[in-house]
Amino acid sequence: MQISWHIGRCVFASFFLLAALHKLAHFDIVTGGSRIVWEGTTMGKRMDEFLSLTLVHGGVSPLIRSWYPLVFLCATVLELVGSVALVMNKPIGAKILLFVLGMITMVMHPVSDVEERVACMKNMSLAGALVLYLDT
Repeated sequence: MQISWHIGRCVFASFFLLAALHKLAHFDIVTGGSRIVWEGTTMGKRMDEFLSLTLVHGGVSPLIRSWYPLVFLCATVLELVGSVALVMNKPIGAKILLFVLGMITMVMHPVSDVEERVACMKNMSLAGALVLYLDT
């Protein structure tokens, strides 16, 4: 049981680790990255929609569009730190990843679109696994 727990945790954390490394490999803070372009892309549109919804519902948005790459970089670094901490069996890693998953799911996966609903459900499943990890 013990060895399978360690292997499973490392395999699970590798999902987040590889995703973070892929994002960092294609990231440039000035331009938003060689493959990460904000204007007219899904990511830029989703960030715009989320921020406008926040403002419509009376929220205050501390972000401006020029900060999108910085927010993306912060989320990616948190994902990297959280996955490494999870591999090291530190509960803070699961908490960081839960936070990142929550933010990503709210912004990038609106449930109005069928394909995004599937991605939202995937993120909810990952969050459920992290909660189970924290409960052990």
